[in-house]
Amino acid sequence: MVCIPKVSSFTDRCELRNFDETSQPWSRHQLIVPDPFVMTHNHTFNVQRSTLHYLSMLAETCVSLLRNARPLHTVFGPYYKPEVFSEQRCRSRSPSPFRSEIIRPPAGNSMERRRCFSANPRMREELMKMYHTNAPGQLVREMRQRTVAKVASAIQNNFGAKYHVEVFGSTQYGVDGQTSDLDLVVIVGEFFSLLLLCSERVLQDPDRMTGFTPDVDLSSLPRIYKISEVSAILQRLASRFSKRSPRQLCL
Repeated sequence: MVCIPKVSSFTDRCELRNFDETSQPWSRHQLIVPDPFVMTHNHTFNVQRSTLHYLSMLAETCVSLLRNARPLHTVFGPYYKPEVFSEQRCRSRSPSPFRSEIIRPPAGNSMERRRCFSANPRMREELMKMYHTNAPGQLVREMRQRTVAKVASAIQNNFGAKYHVEVFGSTQYGVDGQTSDLDLVVIVGEFFSLLLLCSERVLQDPDRMTGFTPDVDLSSLPRIYKISEVSAILQRLASRFSKRSPRQLCL
């Protein structure tokens, strides 16, 4: 997944091939990629505005889809069959821009805000076929459901009924395979009902909405935060250790 950083509103443009490495704001500019040997050479001097616009649109679309709990495969392509564009249609000769110009479509492109990139019309079908081919079988899915139930029961019995256990990662997005890891997360009960409404807040502790301060006293935190206790409970729950990795438990 590509993440586009917010570009500061510097008055200078990063369109030059060379720059002064000791001057500000060049030394910390997100669009400056200095050469490791010739530190005054900028490798991104020829980046087109259309390229950054393309990456920015992909990043914004990706964030929007994930926040709305859409399947992960939709990040790589729209639901409809995309038109096949020529790269020249989205190309601009403008120098490297700033944030205010990145979000503006390239010159000569009259399309509204939509993805503008070359794509195979069969891209979505190929992605879906790949996921269906690698998808775990019914037996594996049932075993994973039983594992989640066992872990959830152990967590609630030892730490309290307000804690819930949910899957995340590839399993949550529906793109896991036969050999994928089963990633689990403990969710505080007060936010469990928000799981489908606000995926960002469900992972937050309502008593610690802004996280921990640097001087936090770890001994004063609830027992659920003590990894050694959680690990000990899971070890007692485990039937055996994985042969592939001695540190992995088989539940």
